Amino acid sequence: MPGRQIAEIMGTSSYAAVEEQHPGLVVLESRNRTAGYARRTGIACVMASLLASAAALGAEPGAQFLTGDWGGARTQWSEAGIDLMLTYIGEYMAVTSGGLAQKGEYLSRTDLGVTLNTEKRMGWKDGTFQFTFMHTDGGQPNDHVGSLQGVSNIEAPVTTKLLEAWYDQGFFSGSASLRFGLYDLNTEFDAMETAKMFSNPSFGISPDFSQSGVNGPSIFPTTSLALRARYQSAGNLYAQAAILDGVPGKPGAPRGTYIRLDPQDGWLVAAETGYQATRASNSKERYLKLGVGAWRYTEPLSADVNGNPVGARYSQGFYLISEAHLYRETAGSAKGLYWFLHYG
Repeated sequence: MPGRQIAEIMGTSSYAAVEEQHPGLVVLESRNRTAGYARRTGIACVMASLLASAAALGAEPGAQFLTGDWGGARTQWSEAGIDLMLTYIGEYMAVTSGGLAQKGEYLSRTDLGVTLNTEKRMGWKDGTFQFTFMHTDGGQPNDHVGSLQGVSNIEAPVTTKLLEAWYDQGFFSGSASLRFGLYDLNTEFDAMETAKMFSNPSFGISPDFSQSGVNGPSIFPTTSLALRARYQSAGNLYAQAAILDGVPGKPGAPRGTYIRLDPQDGWLVAAETGYQATRASNSKERYLKLGVGAWRYTEPLSADVNGNPVGARYSQGFYLISEAHLYRETAGSAKGLYWFLHYG
C-alpha cells in the first residue's frame, strides 16, 4: 500500500486495517496548502508527506518504528497482544483572494490508537479491542472561505476526545464479525482508500451523508455507539450493515466525548454490499472495489445539521463507489495508477 494512502487512512479511519498489514506502524504527515478562492476558482495544493514503514526501512528489530523498538519493549508488547499507533497531521491553509477574509490558519490532528488482541492477551480467539484518542488543534480555515462542504478533512473545534472504543469479534475463521462500541462509520461505509489520499472532506464521505441528521452521522469528529455486522466471502464479495445512535454526541457541545441514548434520537441504519479484492502489496491480484450502499434515519427531521428548517421528513440516501488499481510500477507493487468514482 502506498505510503500516502496509509497516512490518509490512519488520519480518518480505524487502525485495524492498517495494523493488519503494518503492525505497530508509526506515520507522521505534514500538509501545506495555499489556495485562492473566488466565486469560481480552482484549488492549488502542495502536499508533502513523511512515512516510516517496514518496507522502506531495514530488517533490524524495531526498524519499522520511527523511534525504534524501545529496547525490545514494542516487540514484547506486540507479542503480548498490545499494539500502539500514533499519527500527526499538520496543515496550513490560506485564502489569497476572494473568500470571506484573506487570512491563513494552521490546524492539526493527533491520534493515538491502542489495539488489544484478546487471543494473545487472554486466549479469547478472534477478538480485538480498539481505542483511538484524538486531539484537534488550530484554526478554522473554512471560516475564511465560506464553503458549504468544508475545505479540510481535519478541521474541527479544539478538543481532546475518545473517538473510537469498540470490540470486534470474528467468526468462521474471520470471514464474519460483529463490532460494538464507539464507531466511526466512515472507516468502512462509503469509504474508498484511493480517495482518502485527498484532503477535501467530500473525498472521505459524500456531503449528502456527512451533513445529514441532527448532529451529523457517527464520523470524525463526533462518533456514537453502534453495532456493525460484516461478512466477506472467499470470493471477495462482502456485505455489512450497522445501526447507530441517530444523534451522535451532544448537539451544541462539540468538545469532549458524550455517550447518550435518547428514545427521541432514533437510529441511523446503514448497509453496504459489493466486491473488494485484496490490497496486499505482495499479491498478484490488483486491488478492485465495487460497492453500493444505502442509509436512513428512523426519526423524521425538522431541521438539518446547520439548523435550517426542512419540514418533518425522513433523511435517507444511497451511494455507488468504485476504485481500482489500473497499473503497477513493478510486479507485485502497490504503487502505480489508481482511479475512483463516487455517486450519491
